[in-house]
Amino acid sequence: MSSVRHIAFALVPVATLAAALLMVGPAAAAPGDLDPTFGADGIVQTDVGSPSGANDLVLQPDGKIVLVGSPPYGGNMTLARYLPNGSLDPTFGSGGIVVGPPGTANAVALQADGDIVVGGSGASFAFTLARFLPDGSPDLGYGVDGVASGPRGTVQAIAVQPDGDTVAAGYGRETPDSFVLARFNPFGVLDTSFGGYGIVHTQIGYESHANSVVLQPDGRIVVAGDSTISPFQTPYMMMALARYQFDGTLDGTFGTNGTSVGPPSPWGFSAGASSLALQPDGKLVAAGKIASQVAVARFRPDGSLDTTFGTGGVTVPPPNSASLSEGDDVALQPDGKIVVAGVDYCCGRFAVLRYQPDGTLDRRFGSFGAARGLEGAKGVAVQPDGRILAAGAGGPGFAVARHLVTTPSTIAARPLFVEYGRTIRLRGHLTSGRRAPLTILGHRCGTARISKVETVTAGRKGTWTARLRPRTGTTFWAEVGRERSSPKTVHVSPRLTLERVSAGTLRARVMLGASFGREMVTLQRRSSGRWLDFRYQPLRRIAVRSSGVTSGATFHVGRRPGLPLRLVIPRDSYGCFARGVSKAIRG
Repeated sequence: MSSVRHIAFALVPVATLAAALLMVGPAAAAPGDLDPTFGADGIVQTDVGSPSGANDLVLQPDGKIVLVGSPPYGGNMTLARYLPNGSLDPTFGSGGIVVGPPGTANAVALQADGDIVVGGSGASFAFTLARFLPDGSPDLGYGVDGVASGPRGTVQAIAVQPDGDTVAAGYGRETPDSFVLARFNPFGVLDTSFGGYGIVHTQIGYESHANSVVLQPDGRIVVAGDSTISPFQTPYMMMALARYQFDGTLDGTFGTNGTSVGPPSPWGFSAGASSLALQPDGKLVAAGKIASQVAVARFRPDGSLDTTFGTGGVTVPPPNSASLSEGDDVALQPDGKIVVAGVDYCCGRFAVLRYQPDGTLDRRFGSFGAARGLEGAKGVAVQPDGRILAAGAGGPGFAVARHLVTTPSTIAARPLFVEYGRTIRLRGHLTSGRRAPLTILGHRCGTARISKVETVTAGRKGTWTARLRPRTGTTFWAEVGRERSSPKTVHVSPRLTLERVSAGTLRARVMLGASFGREMVTLQRRSSGRWLDFRYQPLRRIAVRSSGVTSGATFHVGRRPGLPLRLVIPRDSYGCFARGVSKAIRG
């Protein structure tokens, strides 16, 4: 995959405010407030037959929300799925609830095909994964009757690789404990190419427990948890991270021989990481606790603490500003802000905190950076529109709350998919309904930097519009003062041309706002009513001009009279460009 850098925007003048808006947002509300359009005043509580709360949640692409959990003292993995408005999904299981196999359910992830994978510990106290079809029925082709088992221990977190394999992270039942990873193939069988027999053990310090796992775009695996330094003194634990190569071996370029530990508690109390998130720039954000108080630390891609974050790489809220005793889950907003959910074991107070990208509490969110929702949140996710979901315990069982974010303006784009060089139109409406200036911001693919694109002025009734030519896949925001709208992403496909230069030679040209060098372009031919892959060639950069970067390739195919041919470039996994297709020519 070629890197995409130095991407700019070509602008055209702001258009006349003439057409109706594509989106109309809610009235202005304080960020962190519960969303009154979700459930009962922002919270949904579901009796799942046990007093246990939800342990994790995942968002489906269609906006539906899946929660998982299990009774605290034996029982069955339990799932619930909700529609975007918070009502139970009647097409899932029995009235929106699925009671799965015996065991605990600690983590949930989605496969690309919509199947739901749940991880925890089974009746035999072993790593257990259960897979369910999109309608909630067990996938009987996975493992044994829908359940896969691994080493002794408990799964705390799972992640699904692009190839369909599932990486499960947790801890064993040995003494002393260690990080335990297991990788299962799409059929629910341990992948023997990973570590030894599909299993990897890593002991950091005297003992260690893995609580979270993330996958890097390059295929490497990062795990976070805690490490006990010595069993012979007051519990002295630290946040611990480990990074693995695709085959399960420790990555020696990360930390010290593949592992890294965070700051110790200054008073000798326990510290550890419960959750981990990967920023677009490769930095790692770990949420957990230090000295029985919520803590967030940020690590550089090499495993060292990022000293530009908080104090020496870690941030602990000042006394009385936030009453979480541990950060149980962490999620990232597109603008770089950090959202942490957790539990106050004392008084059940604030459930969600939000931090600025530098580690300071976002005091515009909730009450001085903390928003009250559930009694205790175990999972958190950020919706595409920016609203925040927190899942945990409430009433008779599962509970999920939705928090609003600042919405100074709506934002919509047309079209959402555009060929390179074409114009898009952004539109919106200020929630204040007044004439005011605002700034259009853009997040260019392949970078973590958000840049100013254009300044516009809303009309007398708060409506605004702008015309832009994005040079690659881009996420846009409307910013009013210091507040930003929800994001809107526009996908850009490269401009492809194919022409014959001689009897047996075809010339391919690809144009985008970045080089396509080393990308593969596919030549297809149409046969029996279908387009079939015919030839592949790597592209090389031909020219760089203000109009864009041109890359090219040459195909030697011979002459095939009347046979239609075309070029295709598939969409890349980073979202830098969408799928591109050239016009067909006759062979």
